Amino acid sequence: METGLRTENAVDTGDIYRAMLPFDSPQDRATLEYYAGPAVVVNQRTACFAPTLDNVGLIYKINNGSAAGGLYLNATIAVENQTDFIGTDPSKLGQITCRIHNGCLSIDPFLLPISLCISVANTMPIKNGTENPLSGWAYGFNSVLLVNSGSALDGIAPVSNEKTQDSSLLEIPKALDNLALRRDGPWTTAFTANGTDVFNATICYISQNLPHKYNVTMIGRAFPSEPEFLAEWSTLMAAENDTGILQELGIGISPDNTRGRGILILQVHSDPDLWEDLDDGM
Repeated sequence: METGLRTENAVDTGDIYRAMLPFDSPQDRATLEYYAGPAVVVNQRTACFAPTLDNVGLIYKINNGSAAGGLYLNATIAVENQTDFIGTDPSKLGQITCRIHNGCLSIDPFLLPISLCISVANTMPIKNGTENPLSGWAYGFNSVLLVNSGSALDGIAPVSNEKTQDSSLLEIPKALDNLALRRDGPWTTAFTANGTDVFNATICYISQNLPHKYNVTMIGRAFPSEPEFLAEWSTLMAAENDTGILQELGIGISPDNTRGRGILILQVHSDPDLWEDLDDGM
């Protein structure tokens, strides 16, 4: 059963099926125009929501060996009106502590000061109401919190004593207390009384369902080469950088333009060859 796209304070990719080409050689993969046979197919559905934030607080921790020093966000987080999609328990992430950026804006204005924080909430169980329609198994979503630091956090840092090399405790500016919150699409924005953005936050649920083997066909055009792998996001800033990996994912190009993206059209023709029986011991 298909689960409809999430649209309320959300962005949702819908069901996206990807199959690994069963060839070791990059040249064989790039020149492939037709394939019929078995392949492992995975559903990479991802949906992001504007979270509800309560008990929001900022604290600066000095590096004392037990935790990395830096600016931390504390908050109680939940996602509302999505229990039919992600379940009851995963929608209540509870208390979360996340180290966030507080200085990179002054270093390089082109860098995105985004922190990725793993939730302490459990993944959805295998037996759950929302299913990957291709396999019949649950999506098994896992969640990650993304926090984009605003200008109000830039430069918040303790002062170091030049003689002792010790850092003094930092008191968070009063303007960052009692932040106002506003939801806009998949983001929740926290801002000060004068309207300065402090941070934006979104919760993304990423499908962790087990890939299975299917009989498929893949049809398309050959390509000169596979795109280069991006080891670091910062390399995107280089003018000579090849952004083919982003186009392959449908970024900066129409997702329906399979030829421009350098991908093949995937068609699945069989039920899944399951790795294990869903009803065995679960």
